[in-house]
Amino acid sequence: MNNLIKIYGRNFIYGGLILGFCLTLIDLIKNSSNNIALYAFLSGSFFIVILFQYYYVNELSKKSMEPFLAYSIVGGLFYVTYAVLLYYLHKYTQDVRLNIIISLIIISIVSLIYYLLLKN
Repeated sequence: MNNLIKIYGRNFIYGGLILGFCLTLIDLIKNSSNNIALYAFLSGSFFIVILFQYYYVNELSKKSMEPFLAYSIVGGLFYVTYAVLLYYLHKYTQDVRLNIIISLIIISIVSLIYYLLLKN
């Protein structure tokens, strides 16, 4: 239990710092459409998150790297599909709350199906 608290604390600090940086960045660039486009590109590509995950998985288990990278590709393809869906939901509904609800339902269903497929 003590080890779990240490791991959680370390991850919370790193995650909090990254999230804080990203929210600060959004606040700084919210008035510029050019910067918003850059921010959307950088955050949409998730390269920083993947690099952190890559490093972390490599430190934990080098033999897990190939499956991690393969499933990252599958997750990335799902993300692209989801981003296109969100674009069209926004374009045709203009109801942000409805789009969030639909997105959460779709993500939950797809994640559950993916989990069940991996489990079997």
